[in-house]
Amino acid sequence: MAEWNEASGETAAVTLADSLVALMNAQEVQSARIARILHDDVNQVLSAAGLHLDLIRMEHGTQVPELTAKTAEVQNLLGQVIEQLRELSYEINPAVVERVGLVFALERLVERYRRQHRAPVHQKIEPRLRLPLRISSALYRIAEAALENSVRHSKANRMDVVLRGSPSSVRLEIRDDGCGFEQTQPAGTGLGMAIMRHHAALAGGSLKIESTGQGTLVSVIVRDWE
Repeated sequence: MAEWNEASGETAAVTLADSLVALMNAQEVQSARIARILHDDVNQVLSAAGLHLDLIRMEHGTQVPELTAKTAEVQNLLGQVIEQLRELSYEINPAVVERVGLVFALERLVERYRRQHRAPVHQKIEPRLRLPLRISSALYRIAEAALENSVRHSKANRMDVVLRGSPSSVRLEIRDDGCGFEQTQPAGTGLGMAIMRHHAALAGGSLKIESTGQGTLVSVIVRDWE
């Protein structure tokens, strides 16, 4: 029987996590395609259906009075579906930061976790930050992974997303008051941590993860970008 080697086991875990990150990157390409179909093609068809209902009501509403109420009811349902599809396309689109900017994307992310997971997420996001797209996208993905980890594992009563910066640096913090994790666990071996490490490297940033029995702090600092 082969002997267990702690160093090789840690290396294998990191390699597996990195492979999963690569798989997720490939899935993001497919997610972007689906998001475009939902946002552009499907929404256009539904919007066109709503316009046709308008024409029907204008042409026949006088002769068939009850038609006005019926078409308005169907248009209301179409509007709800269009809004739900628009929200879904934003959630699954990996290019969401490119479309709406980092600040708005983070605000939507926080609102999504509040709504879908009933998560107690608070935010303090500096509204006037101007960052290169590669850094903005990386910070968003780190925030997303950190919140997902916190929701799944921390049992936190409070989570905070803090984004602040200066002309030459930016700092993102995701903090919770949950149960934390064992400091003896090899850093970066979990998928969520691998995702954060991967995107911090893409941004040229410094990632730090601190955990105690009273919570976890994920922080990333990016300085002096070109």
